[in-house]
Amino acid sequence: MVSGVLLALLFSALLLMINLKINQKKQLSASEVRELEKKLQELLQEEEVLKAEIFQKNRQYFLEKSARENFNLKKEGEEVVAFPIIEEE
Repeated sequence: MVSGVLLALLFSALLLMINLKINQKKQLSASEVRELEKKLQELLQEEEVLKAEIFQKNRQYFLEKSARENFNLKKEGEEVVAFPIIEEE
């Protein structure tokens, strides 16, 4: 009878230790998830900034290209070379 009680106490202690280990790992995993979610939000914000920069640079490139082609404008310091258009008869 005493050995049965002792065995039950040992088994209960083992289950308690296993439960504590599981809870520690669960808390660690939850902490890692929070860190990864924070990093994801930072990366998403950085992506939005980069997309805006790309949009602005593309817009600026096409505005400059249009100004050069349609209005014969140039940037300061640039030199324009014009080639005559030869029409075939």
